[in-house]
Amino acid sequence: MAKTDLLIKRANVNTTFEAKNSGLISAAGYVEEGCQDDCFRGINIISITKFIP
Repeated sequence: MAKTDLLIKRANVNTTFEAKNSGLISAAGYVEEGCQDDCFRGINIISITKFIP
């Protein structure tokens, strides 16, 4: 979803991508230029844990 929708090139937007969770994706999205409040469109991942069955 990040690659195909959130991070595509668009006019008049600022794109964000962060990889904080041990190098894994932590944020991906965009903000339209000139927007004043709560404009981020995308995902924020706060925590990633290893699954052990």
